[in-house]
Amino acid sequence: MTTFARSRSRNGRLLRVMMLVALVMATMPGGLVAAPQIAENGEADIYGVVTVAGTTDPVEGARVTAILPRDGYGPPIWGGEYITGADGAFEFHGVPPGGDDPRFEIEVYAADYANAFTGKFVFDGAPVEQNVELEPGDLAISGTLYDGDTMAPISDQRVILHFGAEERPHWSGWTDGSGSFSFYGLDDPTLNLMLDVWVPGYEHLMYPDGWPDASDPQLNYTGVAVTDIELVLTPLVPYFNVDTVGNQIWGYDWPAEVEIDIAIFDGSTTETFTADSQDWGFFALWDLEGFDIQPGHEVTVEHGDAVKVHVVTDLAVTDVDELDDTVSGTASPVGDTISVYIEETDISVSAEVETDGTWTADFSADYDIVPGTSGRAFQTDEDGDSTTAYWEAMGRIALTAMPETVEVVASDLLAEAPDEAPLAESNLAVTLQSSLAETTTVWVDVDVD
Repeated sequence: MTTFARSRSRNGRLLRVMMLVALVMATMPGGLVAAPQIAENGEADIYGVVTVAGTTDPVEGARVTAILPRDGYGPPIWGGEYITGADGAFEFHGVPPGGDDPRFEIEVYAADYANAFTGKFVFDGAPVEQNVELEPGDLAISGTLYDGDTMAPISDQRVILHFGAEERPHWSGWTDGSGSFSFYGLDDPTLNLMLDVWVPGYEHLMYPDGWPDASDPQLNYTGVAVTDIELVLTPLVPYFNVDTVGNQIWGYDWPAEVEIDIAIFDGSTTETFTADSQDWGFFALWDLEGFDIQPGHEVTVEHGDAVKVHVVTDLAVTDVDELDDTVSGTASPVGDTISVYIEETDISVSAEVETDGTWTADFSADYDIVPGTSGRAFQTDEDGDSTTAYWEAMGRIALTAMPETVEVVASDLLAEAPDEAPLAESNLAVTLQSSLAETTTVWVDVDVD
């Protein structure tokens, strides 16, 4: 039976990308590690032999991956890969010392064998021997990786097998010249599995869709091989965002480690800039060198055949109300959709531009906005590029304004302040000039930082 899965489209990916990048960097040495550094002469830093368990028989064609992880999230500090020859030997040169703590790891993958790991070990500059034994195993999981546009197979790419709720290392598999991947030697049963694929230039794919949960079995091995899984990757379409307040432009899913050309046309003249993309396709231009980008400007971002054009809109955030849990602003045209996100969450709310040019995103059913809550509003065109505006909730205090200038200290005000508008301890002095004919109470936003 053939099982089919396709990676998601980029809709709704404005914040998801950043969250996934942290996940992938933490779990994917392959694709992020440097090329193996193998010297023809000289003693290897890390070396060993891959053999069949319980014998001295070498395993040819085993893929040995060695990494020095960094603490927390992020790509490895160093990494290399080696394909064993007929003697089953591998070696790595130019390895940076990792100190006295056991930090280095080696994983070995080979067809017809269960994956094997060395466990963490110390490399302090002195050569280290790490031999690995592979246990023969029956086929358990197999499939093929395809390009979603052409349906051509994708070769020599990493496919990760996660073990759900089990606390064990994920396994790495690799596609061959026909795009096929396989895993061997799983225990019977092994439940709640998930395949995880991140290939440069394509949407991230998890199969089955979502993270496995012990209470909700999804992909299971129960002694009978699960075969013919078709994983179809959707090619990425690069996109970018423009922030007129911060005077910034940044984008995702562009070719890795290249120079990105940026042009801004203001109606009469064109200003040009360049930015370098990172190894995961992100670029940023945080300083427009004195150029003030404005609504109506046409921004073109390109590299090679990838050319994206966006006309900057008049999107603005005018109010954040932590009492009503709403974010409001202005934009045009009427009827356009504004997507409002809360930072460091996957929570978003859509709002429509009303006939008076205003919009309001109501988070009251989804999130409690408090002083310090922040996020972004996006107005996205049909090609996926956006004008964006940053917002942040400020602390609110109530002041009594007299028909004259008065200076007060915030911490001395309103001991009876309502619970929903807490007054932070502060020595902030506030001066009000009231033009009112009589005394009134007003709310003042105060930056909690």
